[in-house]
Amino acid sequence: MSRTTTPAAIRAAVLDAALAATASDANRFSDAVHALAQLDDAQLSLVQAATVRHLVEVLHPDGVTGEDVQQLLTDTARQAGAWWPQLDPDALVAVLVNSLGVADPDQPGPRPAELAAHAVLILAELAGRQPEPLAALVDQSLAEIRRAETMEMP
Repeated sequence: MSRTTTPAAIRAAVLDAALAATASDANRFSDAVHALAQLDDAQLSLVQAATVRHLVEVLHPDGVTGEDVQQLLTDTARQAGAWWPQLDPDALVAVLVNSLGVADPDQPGPRPAELAAHAVLILAELAGRQPEPLAALVDQSLAEIRRAETMEMP
């Protein structure tokens, strides 16, 4: 979709969905996923991918191994699958692959709304593994994106 979405709206929607996921509240999460679907897909995806990538890098400063990725996917699927029946393991993989920049652009994937929901599940799992609040991490991603958009290309 080609809607313009404010950074504040993205921040609020991602954090609300993450709180619902952390609380294992399927009804609240469904409402939050609906709110995410109202946002601009490209802008939301950019923020979520940057935040996932940042968290993975912080939690694995010496590099990410295949075992690290497998453990994250397993832990996320186990936690979210217990309360959210729409969990799609392939969407979790797609989120992680896209966030780490190793996706094949010619490969079809899940719909943007499905990716957004599953990105929040991964964010909630990753955020629970480190002390910095998710809000601060989303703010850092938004600031980095804003900085990158305002830099002049040589």
